[in-house]
Amino acid sequence: FPKNAFTAICGVSGSGKTTFVKQAVCNTIIKHPEKHGFYGVQYLAQYNTSKLNSSTVATILKIGTYIAKLYEKKSTIKSSNFLPGSSDGKCCACMGKGYIYSEFDEPLGICEQCSGSGYNEKILKVKISNINISELYMKNLEDLNDIIDDAKLKSIISAACELGVGYLSLSRCVKTLSKGETQRLSLIPILIGKEEKQLIILDEPSKGLHAVDSEKLICAMRKVISKNNTLLVVEHNPDLILNADYIIEFGGTGVSGGYLLYQGTPEKITNT
Repeated sequence: FPKNAFTAICGVSGSGKTTFVKQAVCNTIIKHPEKHGFYGVQYLAQYNTSKLNSSTVATILKIGTYIAKLYEKKSTIKSSNFLPGSSDGKCCACMGKGYIYSEFDEPLGICEQCSGSGYNEKILKVKISNINISELYMKNLEDLNDIIDDAKLKSIISAACELGVGYLSLSRCVKTLSKGETQRLSLIPILIGKEEKQLIILDEPSKGLHAVDSEKLICAMRKVISKNNTLLVVEHNPDLILNADYIIEFGGTGVSGGYLLYQGTPEKITNT
């Protein structure tokens, strides 16, 4: 497959697309990426499932600490107190859970003292862009994009909107996201970063994406490639496949899978 380009891996379910990407490509190149002309390999289709219970959108974007420091600058409170679950910043009534539970661990309702935020009153009084930290985490990213002034945070939020996930909030739990949403969020640090010569592997990033937002995803992927990166994408979405620079199509299913049907440009596949 070509470098500095978008290659789509397609074919019927069970034809060996993911196996090809994992075993023939990723496992081979990741050992010595420099020998293949890359600085590194990023397999975004594989999110660390051990962190799913506590992970949020903010976790994937790696901005929790940065946000806490923004609030620290507006107060005399240490940034660690603004992190979710902080022992010093949590509401004492609900112990930072936002809900009141019975002795049998049954939810009785939203905590009235913190209104479900999980933070204590001292923390909630501190504001940036006229919103406290609970409001910042609960608002969807599209709304935050119109509110936030900080340049770095705004660039991350704007990138999320570009990728069609602006309807999510920073507090949204990762385990409730589709595979496509998780991968699009994981693409954001690369989209706004300075990394280059990376082989970036995605597995159905359009999954869960509304049809009208497909163009946004394609544009974002083009920006990633413009930074001298290479995209290898397992995909079923015809719009994304036909917008690729190169296509590899597999046929067969199960033990008969892995049969190469086509390898070349989109223009030629439409004539076969």
